[in-house]
Amino acid sequence: MSAIAALHELLISPPAGFLYHLILLLSIEAGLGMAVHYWRRSPAEPWARRLILAFGGLLLIRAVMIGIALLVRPDTSIFPALWPPLDRLCSFLSLLIIVWAFVLPLLPRPGRTDFWVLGGGTIIILGFYALLSTWWYFTAAQTPDAYFTGSWPDRAWEVGQVILLGTAIGLLLYRRGPSFLLVSLLTLLVGHLLQLVFPGSHPHVAGWVRVSDLVAYPALAILVYHSISTELQSTAQAFQQELREISQDALQRTQELIFLLDANRNVNASLDLITVLQKVVQSLVDGIGAGYGIIALVGKGEAGLMRAVAGYDPLDQGVWQTSDVCFSLKQYPLLEHVIRRRRRVVVQEVEISAQLIAIHALMGSVEIGPLMIIPLVHRKEVLGLVLLSNANSQKLFTAEDGRFAEALAQQVAAAVANARLYRQVDEQRRRLADLLRAQRKETRERQAILESIADGVVVGDAQGKITMVNAAAERIFGRSQRELLGLPIREFYPRLQEGGNGRQRSTSSWSGEGIHTVFEREGRVIEGSLAPVLSDGNSLAGFVAVFRDVTKERQAERAKSEFVSTVSHELRTPLTSIKGYADLLGSGMAGEISPQQKTFLGTICTNVERMVKLVNDLISISELGGVVELQREAVDVTQVIHEAVETWSPRAAEREIIITAELPSSLPPVDADPSRLRQIMDHLLSNACKFTYPGGKVSVRAELHEDTAGTGKRNTFLLISVSDTGVGIAAEDQERIFERFYRADNPLQVEAGGAGVGLAIVKSLVEAHGGRIWVESWVGEGSVFSFLLPVAQSALQEQDDRNTEVLLHRSPL
Repeated sequence: MSAIAALHELLISPPAGFLYHLILLLSIEAGLGMAVHYWRRSPAEPWARRLILAFGGLLLIRAVMIGIALLVRPDTSIFPALWPPLDRLCSFLSLLIIVWAFVLPLLPRPGRTDFWVLGGGTIIILGFYALLSTWWYFTAAQTPDAYFTGSWPDRAWEVGQVILLGTAIGLLLYRRGPSFLLVSLLTLLVGHLLQLVFPGSHPHVAGWVRVSDLVAYPALAILVYHSISTELQSTAQAFQQELREISQDALQRTQELIFLLDANRNVNASLDLITVLQKVVQSLVDGIGAGYGIIALVGKGEAGLMRAVAGYDPLDQGVWQTSDVCFSLKQYPLLEHVIRRRRRVVVQEVEISAQLIAIHALMGSVEIGPLMIIPLVHRKEVLGLVLLSNANSQKLFTAEDGRFAEALAQQVAAAVANARLYRQVDEQRRRLADLLRAQRKETRERQAILESIADGVVVGDAQGKITMVNAAAERIFGRSQRELLGLPIREFYPRLQEGGNGRQRSTSSWSGEGIHTVFEREGRVIEGSLAPVLSDGNSLAGFVAVFRDVTKERQAERAKSEFVSTVSHELRTPLTSIKGYADLLGSGMAGEISPQQKTFLGTICTNVERMVKLVNDLISISELGGVVELQREAVDVTQVIHEAVETWSPRAAEREIIITAELPSSLPPVDADPSRLRQIMDHLLSNACKFTYPGGKVSVRAELHEDTAGTGKRNTFLLISVSDTGVGIAAEDQERIFERFYRADNPLQVEAGGAGVGLAIVKSLVEAHGGRIWVESWVGEGSVFSFLLPVAQSALQEQDDRNTEVLLHRSPL
């Protein structure tokens, strides 16, 4: 006892106190090193991580204590106020960590109490420290010579630690924990009890606690070493036992693998399903040492019908002939049960029953014994059954037998599914071959039809490449089919590259409308019509183009136009002379004439004017047969319309017809030829006056209009319309009213006269300007002729500038 007391007195002195901290630090470091080594060997072990956290926390606490001991000298004034409460706090936290690391894992479910013990205990201890350290700080300031050892705060610290150690020792005894841990905790408990009863002579240091720490902490390190050694020895023994089991299992699996490889070789050795199944059932029976084995497949006809296709009896060393054995599942409820549940069934304890006798009879056995039934399942579909029996040996089937049989059954199911798939593919291949032959025949028939067409036909794909041509197309283009295939259709169809306004476009921009054009190629005039082929989704699938060599027809038409033009010019000269002399006579310059003679001369002048107009129209229509030359400029539409109305108003007044122009105050100029625009207005006003009854009305209107004009893009046009209250045009005539020399039947046809070329001239001139014309008419009510002309770009730019100025003027910025 005197030696312990001497040790107590030694540990409360400053030099020995530093040695005390160093010994504890080394003990904790040893435990941490062993814990890390154990964690590296068993990273999944939770206790290894717990030990690392615990010794790491203890090491941190001791490092803080040593640091404070080195920084704060005992002879300073701050030492009595700071050191005693901090020393008791570190001691209490160390005990809490030891209990958390070594005692709590002994509980049935330590995970649930970890948080509450460690977290809650830490919070309580820190709160206790804040309260007592504050009290002691003011006490030490007022009484510098006061002793912390033996004071009521010191006793409170010790009582708390004694309660914690007592609870931990009680749990340890209840759970029969390790003896080294019990010794360590008892040593700590004794040290704290001695400190509580015999505080010692040092004013601030708990000497008896230090004595117990020097025994307890090395004991904890020894406990860790002993536990890790025991765990590693148990792991090594378990590993050796597992290695022996693995070796035995590997040998058995190797044998099974050999049988599986042999069965797999048999599966892949032949395309004949029956031959394959026969070899597989033989490998299966030999692999598990069974007495009998058969394979039955689900029939294709009646539901619930099966057919045994392969069987093997090793005693007979031969193949059991089962190819003609068919049976119904209704006669074998056990087999029906296996198919319904899709699971293996093993009957080990055999009792004589009619069902087992019937199943063994199906397998060719007069005896009954242990039975194994495995379903052949492929992608959740039952294809058949494998039946194995040990009726001869009465040997029970093992779990390894069942596993091996199921593995082989999977191969059998795959072989059966592949065989069925092969038959389906073969049938599909035959059907596809028949379909291809039919398609080739249909293609030959279509090609024959194409070859019989006199016009050239060209078929292409969605990329605009030519894929099919007929002989007529070869003759028209002067190239062979091999040269034409694969070429872009644009090479033979120039207008495909342009929209209605001359802009580039590609085949992907085609809509449902076709394109018609006439072009010259290598001295030939070719007329072509091209139409896109659209799929169900309204996307481009290809195109079909029809070409016709119209060189001779165009030559004949040109000759006819030249003849008409020549004759018209020849007629214009004498008609001019006739009209001039008639006007001279009518004016009385050649002498006085009677009223009757003047009337006759007026009739001559009227008919001569009609003849001159007819001749002028014939000359115009012959000129429009070629390319219309336009002198474009920015034209004031309002002025042209007013001039035309003023010109035709006197003539209309002779028939009691009123012509009005209803125009906005400001209209933008149009990009047009002014003489051609006046010609368009003259023709439309002439027709309106000729086919309107006396007392009728003719109106001219104009306004801005947004229209695609066949380009797929909205452009700004000027819409000009000429409406009348005349005889109207029948619906069937409206489609042909713009054709050359076409005259619709109406009550004023004879009186109006004309050759039927005026509207054809108007249409050609409007389209030459990049616009379009159409008619809306109702019989007996009148007609409205409307046409579009493009607005001059300068006018559009000025309008955009004005809009920009307005926006800037309105902007708050």
